[in-house]
Amino acid sequence: VLGAFRSAQAQGWELAVEGGVLPALEALGTSPIVAKADTLGEPFLGATWVPTGGARFAVRIVRPLNASWRLATGLTVQRMGADWELTFEDVDDLGNRSGQTVNASLRLRGVRYRLPVIATTSVRLTKAQRLLAGAGLGLDFTPSDVFTTGSLIIDSAYHDFRVTENRTRLWNVPLIAELGWAVRPDGNSAWDPELPSNQTIRGFYVGLHWSRELFRTRWGEAMWEHQLSQQRTRLWMGQTAVALVLRLTLS
Repeated sequence: VLGAFRSAQAQGWELAVEGGVLPALEALGTSPIVAKADTLGEPFLGATWVPTGGARFAVRIVRPLNASWRLATGLTVQRMGADWELTFEDVDDLGNRSGQTVNASLRLRGVRYRLPVIATTSVRLTKAQRLLAGAGLGLDFTPSDVFTTGSLIIDSAYHDFRVTENRTRLWNVPLIAELGWAVRPDGNSAWDPELPSNQTIRGFYVGLHWSRELFRTRWGEAMWEHQLSQQRTRLWMGQTAVALVLRLTLS
């Protein structure tokens, strides 16, 4: 892959590598989601999907269009995690709730691959510094479902539970926006990829990356079994992700 990017760089594209973290903050749109199976005469099962954040790595190629606008694409690998908090209450032979709840927690991690296309404009602050803002669309691929299981023994009786994160299709289309601050120590010449540079790293970028999936495709399911009782509940998982990123532009 890097060989292909190097070939593009020789034709006037810039090559950059990027790493970032995805904080799990409700203020940034990654809030917990609650689902309940609460039907009279049946066991109760409550599930709370709690995002725990994640990490990302990206390789980008950027094509300057003019002094202000740039076009970027590449490949991003994003890994995200979530805790599933479960609460179960069984029923007796008459269908009445027992009044005794059992709690459990499971953790899942999933991965997705993204091909973004982003148009970026810049505002010059100094010869070496610019403020960058961009927007675009992407194509996300989630290659597989993920699941995990657990069990408890209470009063010599087994409780078995399982959570699964699924998708209705392999792909999705996210809306993407980013805002950040870029520095090129060599000044104006460092912003032109066709001009040679003595530095291995032309500059760096620190910014905020936001994305929201346009379609609801990712859903989760929790299931609990106890003796002859079984219950399950489902929910749609969050569509918004925010990342703090550091990007290095290479010579």
